[in-house]
Amino acid sequence: MKKILTFLLILIFSTNYIQAQQKTITGTVKDETGELLPEVTIVIKGETKGTTTDFDGVYSLKVDGPNTVLVFTYLGYSLQEIKVGNQTKINVILKEAADQLDEIVLVGFSKQKKVSVVGSVATVKAKELKLPTSNLTQSLAGRVSGIISVQRSGEPGRDAAQFWIRGVATFGSSNPLVFLDGIEISLADLGTIDPNNIENFSVLKDASATAIYGARGANGVILVETKRGKAGPPKISFTFENSFLAPTQFPEFADAGTFMNMYNEARRNLNPFLPPKFSQDKIQGTLDGGNPYIYPNVDWMDELFSDFALRRYGNLNVRGGGESVRYYMSASFYNDTGILKENDVNNFDNNINQKRYNFVNNISANVSPTTELELNLSADLIDYTGPAVNASGIFGNVINSNPVRFPITYPSEPGSTRIHFGNTTGGFGPGNTFPNPYAELVKGYKERFTSTVITTFRVKENLDWITEGLSANAFVSFKNWTSSEINRSYSPFFFRLTDFDAAANTFTTEQIGQSGRDALGQSGGNNGDRQFMLQGSLNYAREFGKHNVTGLMVYQQRQYNTNIVGGSVIGSLPSRNQSISGRATYSYDDRYLVEANFGYNGSENFAAGKRFGFFPSAAVGYVISNEKFFEPLKNTVSLLKLRASYGETGNDRLPGRFPYTSEVNLNAGNGFTFGENFNNSRNGIFINRFENRDITWEVGKKYNIGFDLGLFNKLTLNVDFFKENREGIFLQRNTIPGTLGVGNTRPFANLGEVENRGFDVTLDFNHAVNQDFIISSRGTFTFAQNKIVSIDEPDLRYSYLSRVGKPVNQLWGLQAERLFIDQAEINASPNQTYTTAYYPGDIKYTNASFDIDGQNQIDANDRVPMGHPSVPEITYGFGLNIRYKKFDVGLLFQGVARVSFFMSNLQPFAQNERNVLQAIADDYWSEENQNLNAFYPRLSEVENQNNIQNSSWWLKDGSYVRLKNAEFGFQYNKQVRLYLNGVNLATFSKFKLWDPEQGGGNGLGYPPQRTINIGAQINL
Repeated sequence: MKKILTFLLILIFSTNYIQAQQKTITGTVKDETGELLPEVTIVIKGETKGTTTDFDGVYSLKVDGPNTVLVFTYLGYSLQEIKVGNQTKINVILKEAADQLDEIVLVGFSKQKKVSVVGSVATVKAKELKLPTSNLTQSLAGRVSGIISVQRSGEPGRDAAQFWIRGVATFGSSNPLVFLDGIEISLADLGTIDPNNIENFSVLKDASATAIYGARGANGVILVETKRGKAGPPKISFTFENSFLAPTQFPEFADAGTFMNMYNEARRNLNPFLPPKFSQDKIQGTLDGGNPYIYPNVDWMDELFSDFALRRYGNLNVRGGGESVRYYMSASFYNDTGILKENDVNNFDNNINQKRYNFVNNISANVSPTTELELNLSADLIDYTGPAVNASGIFGNVINSNPVRFPITYPSEPGSTRIHFGNTTGGFGPGNTFPNPYAELVKGYKERFTSTVITTFRVKENLDWITEGLSANAFVSFKNWTSSEINRSYSPFFFRLTDFDAAANTFTTEQIGQSGRDALGQSGGNNGDRQFMLQGSLNYAREFGKHNVTGLMVYQQRQYNTNIVGGSVIGSLPSRNQSISGRATYSYDDRYLVEANFGYNGSENFAAGKRFGFFPSAAVGYVISNEKFFEPLKNTVSLLKLRASYGETGNDRLPGRFPYTSEVNLNAGNGFTFGENFNNSRNGIFINRFENRDITWEVGKKYNIGFDLGLFNKLTLNVDFFKENREGIFLQRNTIPGTLGVGNTRPFANLGEVENRGFDVTLDFNHAVNQDFIISSRGTFTFAQNKIVSIDEPDLRYSYLSRVGKPVNQLWGLQAERLFIDQAEINASPNQTYTTAYYPGDIKYTNASFDIDGQNQIDANDRVPMGHPSVPEITYGFGLNIRYKKFDVGLLFQGVARVSFFMSNLQPFAQNERNVLQAIADDYWSEENQNLNAFYPRLSEVENQNNIQNSSWWLKDGSYVRLKNAEFGFQYNKQVRLYLNGVNLATFSKFKLWDPEQGGGNGLGYPPQRTINIGAQINL
């Protein structure tokens, strides 16, 4: 009994002592201008316990005693540590950090203070990624140095931007590796992340940053971290946006009268004795606006496409928690519609309507003073409806369709609900019909539902009881993607005009082509895959006076399966890889920095003995501005840091599975028959792939030197010069003689080599004139140029045809001199072999091969490299943000340069009596306009192969600069902000026919969209 009383007394007194020691610290956090700062993170040093300031910059936190140290961090401001002592109220003023040395940067498998980062890592604030778009990848161009990006399409669901980290350095896939909260995801998954959920966004560019990913990091790495809960009362944020979208630019087409007159001219060019395609009565009746069924005049662009589309977006998120459990929950809704014109001929809608639901739930709990558990759940659900045919194909049909041949529909018979789609005979479609784009649009619809679900369970353990600074982290993750699609459509009934009386305004029609079908037919399919990841890491970080040492060891394994196996044995097998990675860093007094990384990876794509690869890297840094002798200059040069790195990264993304094995088809065609009566047959054997057990890793050897310069605590300049030699690129041999007997089944081997070099620059400026007037700006510039060093070419007679020394995406074509003057010049010129008949006004080419072969002809041997690559070598951006009192204005200009493309598929008439672009109608060669440099050569009623070859005639400069984003905002009060913004507002380019970002072709694809958006954000 006495022992029990003694124990209770000790417990009571110790509890009272602990309670006496505990106290609540309150205060405010401001910047140097006196502006209260919301969302400032305050944590107890060495613990996970903490809180954040509210929207009035106020915080409250319980601490255990006077020796507690509070750490205040806020993005873009210097970290500040304050010992509690006897204080109960601590008001803090954070200093703006133009050099951002105390900023925390997301790097491979961990985080580092920016001052200690010696690799090339680009970061961007989440708020800068918040554009009124439904795909995150559209926000990267011009904002992140090192990223080269273009968006070819604006179609909802297909509007992701293509991008490359530091350009192209291989012949195969150049896609970067992407991680979301440490989980590998696809580029498509990256596009679906809501910027409102992003806490940190980093791009790892050089080997010291990516080598830790070994075989997976050769093309660069993108790391995204979502928001986590913070201790404090619930903080609710709601965002709503409503957008109007319209195409940035459509190609223009000639009017009906111009089309018919040009068609007649094209026929005369072929044979002046042929009767005109369109009579004068037909032309005049059309121009006079006669009966549209007798004199059709169809503006296909107007019939198929609307002037604008709508987008709606909403996000609701809640963040908070206590000292033990913290949470972040978010739900987002996107609704994107297309610009396909809605119609009432069916009881279903053909326009694109995509609804996307995005959910994030991140929960963390301190289950002991040293153990933290995390459960992260995210789901992305897409409900899509659209036309039965590809939307981009509908655009393409416009140029393939005659605007005056037939109307979109004829009147149906009385009492009939059947649609009589217009058409006529003589075409190349089913039943000798012509394309009717309207029928293609309305004949059916598609429904598709996709879901991506990622679940992660993570354990973090503080191992200070073993040694100070040691911790462990482990997680298990499962990702599942599924897709199901149903396509329902009917077969249109086509009718043609058979007889008409223009005076009486009457006509008759008859059905043509293949018989249609009223009932909707159905087809569909399913797809999906799943991924399982397991990772464990051991971290060490400790300071010994001026010495700072960190270490990291990571084990990771990943398994990928397809959910729809089919009959493929190889496809049914899981794809697996595993790795061990490590990093060690050392810094002395934040002046001298050393870092070493390695990745040791295994891949199923290589045979035993070649399966594992070792990829090391090393980097050094020198922060000169932290030297004592530099102190007199600190007010001017606030930061000067030099960096250098070298390392190797790998790539195992090869075409097909198990490429080191042979692949033989025992039931191939080309069999044989034998026997006395030749009545025995057997299938032949075909070798699809030869065995090569020496196939191994594609290795990138990367060099990087750079410096960071800060001036006046306002301006920061980051510059990196890089070079990469990508060796052992996987490709088929090109130097095997035909006499070896392997046919087209050429062996694969590590034979290619590409050199890629360039530089990237980031310039940041931040200045608070006073509490009411703040200016910030950012400029980025990236230049990346590659060339092929080796591609296993045979000895070429025509040396200029060699790809060695040329960019990977080099364009090749004939060198056009001008248009032919007359027949005499044609007779005196080399024979152009692409057609047997060409005439004055057709394109004249240069005989590039004459000095080598002496042949007086133009053929494929006369193709030469021309222009710039099809992937931009330069991407740049410049943004400016100004805040004055409650108003703010932001602008971002973005552009690309050193990029070219070929126009193609422009030729009018010919097959399907193709439509005429206005640019051709405005400037083409004719007997009356014998301009030898006209935009378009001589018109032809038939396909003129001479004039459609890729050549300098059709080569165009794809450079442009555009007002990518502009925003005007009004902070109504601390809780409510209203804003008006837009995307792709203006484009400046030498190329005028369509949006140059679409690239080559004829511009008839779903164009990028110009967006005007109004939104509101409410914080509670």
